[in-house]
Amino acid sequence: MKRIATRVTALALSLLLLLGALPAPVRADEAAEAASYRAGVFQRYEDYTYGANNDFSLRNTANYAYCAWADDIESRSGAEKAILWATHKLLGKELNTDAYINYLTKILAMQERGFTETLSAQAEYTAKANAVQQAIQLGSVSFSAVLDMGVLEKAAKTLKSLGAGIDLFKSASATVSNVSQALVLLHFSESYEQKLALLEAIRDNTDDKALKEAAEALIGTATLEFSYFVEQFAQNAFGDYASFTLNLNGAYDFSELLEMAATELADKFEPWAKFVLTGGEDMAVARLAALPKAALYGVGKFAAAASYIKAGFSIGGAVMALFFADDVELFREMKAMDVTGNALSAALEQLSDTIDNSDGDEKYAAIRDLVAAGQGLCYVRLRGEYCAVESIRGKAAAPDNLDEIFGRTTDLLNRCHNALARIFPEGERQVIVTVDEENTAEAAAETSIARIQVYVSDNPETGEKITASEALTTLYADAATDRDNAIAQGRRYASGYPYDYTLKLFDAYATSGALSLQFMASAYLGGAHPMSSRFTYTFDLETGALLTLADLIDDENAQAKDSLINAFTQALRSEMPDLPDPAGNIRSVFDGTQTQTYWYFTRDGLAITFPPYAIAAYGAGYITALVPYNALYGLVDAAWLPLDRSSQSFPAACSFYPQTEAISCGDYTNFYGTESAFGVSADGDALDVIAGEGYTSAYSTYRNNVLFYANFLTASDFVWLPEIEAQTYIIEHIQKVDLQSEGTPLATLYTVENGSFLEETVQLTQ
Repeated sequence: MKRIATRVTALALSLLLLLGALPAPVRADEAAEAASYRAGVFQRYEDYTYGANNDFSLRNTANYAYCAWADDIESRSGAEKAILWATHKLLGKELNTDAYINYLTKILAMQERGFTETLSAQAEYTAKANAVQQAIQLGSVSFSAVLDMGVLEKAAKTLKSLGAGIDLFKSASATVSNVSQALVLLHFSESYEQKLALLEAIRDNTDDKALKEAAEALIGTATLEFSYFVEQFAQNAFGDYASFTLNLNGAYDFSELLEMAATELADKFEPWAKFVLTGGEDMAVARLAALPKAALYGVGKFAAAASYIKAGFSIGGAVMALFFADDVELFREMKAMDVTGNALSAALEQLSDTIDNSDGDEKYAAIRDLVAAGQGLCYVRLRGEYCAVESIRGKAAAPDNLDEIFGRTTDLLNRCHNALARIFPEGERQVIVTVDEENTAEAAAETSIARIQVYVSDNPETGEKITASEALTTLYADAATDRDNAIAQGRRYASGYPYDYTLKLFDAYATSGALSLQFMASAYLGGAHPMSSRFTYTFDLETGALLTLADLIDDENAQAKDSLINAFTQALRSEMPDLPDPAGNIRSVFDGTQTQTYWYFTRDGLAITFPPYAIAAYGAGYITALVPYNALYGLVDAAWLPLDRSSQSFPAACSFYPQTEAISCGDYTNFYGTESAFGVSADGDALDVIAGEGYTSAYSTYRNNVLFYANFLTASDFVWLPEIEAQTYIIEHIQKVDLQSEGTPLATLYTVENGSFLEETVQLTQ
């Protein structure tokens, strides 16, 4: 549990470093880390804006049906237009500040969810081994040391313009007593900055008076919300911050935090905001009269949005369909999205110019604002497209493939959103393994050797070290010798029964800190049956070094090694009850000659596999003892364990494409593997993707070997698959469609025939 908490507190530490406001004396290594982090943010922006990205596609209104629809209405004759606007008047649905506030509130609520999920992901992958100790060194410091002073000054200015009787700096002088409290405070500060960036981008880049007033009103609302939480923190109103940020398993869950915050907002915020704006009921009339137009209305609307924030928004589908049931309402919505989108598009161009012509804090702030405005624009575009689809659904002129058209736009916007979100915060480590097969075939012998290439996104040098490691180099050299022997034996002895030798990548899996690779060699050199061998290697993703089981042990637990041996012993005993000394067999993997080749990480836990003859007769086959991840905490250092994805969803799916369609099926930035006849892509972030050579029968489906592996595949990635003789490919990935699900393995079998392929959903077995 302590190690999981490390991941949580790492967010606080990394954000403090990022803000450049670490309250304790800054050590040299911390200052270097802060500088490196900022440099990484700048570099990622440049990679995005100057590389292949979707920025222009996102801003170009010609790509969206709702913009064309709204323009068509505007181009109608004066009589038609007058009738349409008269209908608006009759229904009381004219475009006004109240309507804009309603729209912007929904955009903010959707953006809140997306921003929260990216923060949650960051908490999982920025952890350092000593993050807890570093964070504890925060000691007792003021809120103002944790918060950005520029943000406080801007908020105070807005509060003054609202006439709110709040001394924000007095509240900010209270102390942060523990890292959990700092973490919660930082979350709301970051969320406020994100909202502010979006609303200011709209306010400063629109000529629409009502939209400008609406953005100004919600800037006041967001500032009041932020001030409310700072004041509540100062009064310790939230009580136990640790329980507020950690669930019972010790895993961080931003969705739970946000739900609790939304409940507080709905129950207490609106009455509090009315009080500080009016000075109490007796002064209500005088103070309300002095408020900017719609400011208090914005307070009420934002408070009402708490239920939306709690529930979240589904992108696409029937989002809020109940609220917009008729054509007039749909047109009004499209018109509002068009005007809002134009303002955000202009803001993106200005922010890009600012980034290009600035450096340091100014450049960093502009990058943050660009991401906020870009995320908001993605939501605006998607909402407009949804309204355009609904406006013609069921009508005679509606195309049959209406949902497909909407799906294409959704895919585009998801790609844009993912690209923007990867600028800040820092992207999660991506581990990709591609395979090249070296094949030879003749009448006497058929051979194949799989050679891999490893890519590690945050440390390409590590991937190169693993690829060229002594362990794998030796494996390939031995395989080449065995292959040549099989060919020579076949030429000498085979008479109608070809000999063979194959080295396959049998399986691959990456945790947050390690990559496990399992190879299987199979040779037939005559006799009753072929002989097979497994070779298992696990590498450190930070250094590229080959690991042993002893390297995994949690040093803070003196009993960790014995406890882990006992856990494996029990698992092995359940597999082979008659083994005379399971503990001795397990201990030999820790201390004996097989300290590197018998154990590995899998999707389900840490495993040890004994080959035939190692501890039992050949007929017993391979014998595996597996300890699930939930039993490894406190025994294995958490740096080696998989990320906790409890607060992340992965609704994306993988697709299989022939070469002729590969380039036109998406906007790809990254290509992996050697160009071939077929490839794989995803329409979002797909989790634990494996592509392999497939085998199917009437009863079962197998993955014969691995042709490609990724711990996750993004919408910007395309992977070329090695061409195989059988021409049957299996693509597997894990799908998490909500924050609570464990994730469901989905597998699809593609059978290539005459240049095309058949697609079949299958239940994968190994």
